[in-house]
Formats: sequence, structure tokens, C-alpha cells
Amino acid sequence: MVSSGGVIAAVAGALLGVPGSGVVALNRVTVNAGVTTVTSGASGLSLLTFNDHAHLAGGERRLITYR
Repeated sequence: MVSSGGVIAAVAGALLGVPGSGVVALNRVTVNAGVTTVTSGASGLSLLTFNDHAHLAGGERRLITYR
């Protein structure tokens, strides 16, 4: 799914069990077009990756913008 950094940070924060201030910190470092992966297994939902933007590395660094 595609969503804003704030929603993604809130979901990641909930999965990590961080307080509101932690969610704000996560939101501050999100980049546009970052990939966050959540997996579902026998123990429930798990955060696999947060804000991965390796696909923008190298010559595409100019495309990285925050929030």
C-alpha cells in the first residue's frame, strides 16, 4: 500500500511498542518513496524493514526528499 510517512511511522511505532515521541522521531527520518515491509506470521505482525531507500542510492540520491 502507499501512504504518508506519518501513517507509516505510526504503524511502525505501534509494532515496535514505542511511545508517541518515538513515532515523531520515526516520522522525521522517513523519505519519500521509502519502502517499509510488515510481515504476518503465527506470532502476529512484525516490522521487517522501515524506510528502506536503497533503490534510490547512487545516481538517484537527488530524488530523496524527507517527509
